[in-house]
Amino acid sequence: MPPNHKNVYSDNIMNTKLHNQKVANDSSSMRQFLLSLIATTISIVLTFGTAAWLDNRKKAEAKREMVMMVLYDLASSIQQVETYDSMLHKAFEKQVAIAQQPELMDKERFAFIHLSTPIDYTTTVEQIFSSSIETINTIGNALFAKNISELYKLRKMYKEIVCDSCMQALGNAHFLNSYDLLTEFNFSQYIHLSGNIFFEMKYMLDLSMKMMDVSKEELEHYQQKREDFLQQNPMDSIDKILTDEFIRNTQCLEEAVEKGKSKN
Repeated sequence: MPPNHKNVYSDNIMNTKLHNQKVANDSSSMRQFLLSLIATTISIVLTFGTAAWLDNRKKAEAKREMVMMVLYDLASSIQQVETYDSMLHKAFEKQVAIAQQPELMDKERFAFIHLSTPIDYTTTVEQIFSSSIETINTIGNALFAKNISELYKLRKMYKEIVCDSCMQALGNAHFLNSYDLLTEFNFSQYIHLSGNIFFEMKYMLDLSMKMMDVSKEELEHYQQKREDFLQQNPMDSIDKILTDEFIRNTQCLEEAVEKGKSKN
C-alpha cells in the first residue's frame, strides 16, 4: 500500500516540533542552571569579599587608633617638658635679677618653688605599646616603633636627669633663705640639659608623624577630642591653689615675725 504522503508530512512536522520543544526546554534549564551558578558565585564572592573588606578596615582603624594614641601621649609629655623648660628659663632670669638687686631676695625667692612640682607622666599608653610584639605588628612600621621607643627613653631621661635632679638639688640647697646659695645655683646646667632633650624629642615626634602621614592639624584634633573626653584633671587646679596658699601663708608669717621684732 503506497505511503500516505500527507500523513508522513504531518508526522515530520510533529517530530520537528517535539524536537524543538525539547531543545527549548533543555536551553531553558541550562540558562536557569547558569543563572543559579552565577548568583551563587556572586553571593559567595560578596560574602567573603565583604568579610575581608570589613576585616581589613578594622585592622586599618586599629592601626590608626594605636598610632594616634601613642603620638598624643608623647605630644602631651613634650608639652609638660616644654613647660618645665620654660620654668627653668624664668628661674634663671629671676636669679640674675636677684643677683643684680639683692633687695629683691625677699620678694622674689618664692618664684622658684614651682620647680619643685614633679613631672608626672601617664605611663598607660607606654605600657600598652611596650607590652607585646602584637602592637608593633598592628602598627606595621618597625622604624616608627623604634622611634617611639627612643622617645619614651628620652621622656624618662628628662624626668630623671633634669626634673628630679633639679628638685633634689633645690631641696638640698635651701637657697630660699640664702642670697649666696641662690645666686650660686647652677640653673644654666639644667637649662642646657633640658634644651637638648626637649628639642630632640620634638624632632623625633615630627619625624614619627611624617612616617605615619599624620598632620599637625590631625594630631591637634585628636588631642582636643581626647581632652574633651577626659576633661581637665581637677587636681591640677587644686595643686595650684595649695601652692599659692602656701606661698601666701609663708609670706604672711614672715611679715608678722618682722612686725613682732620691730615692736621689741
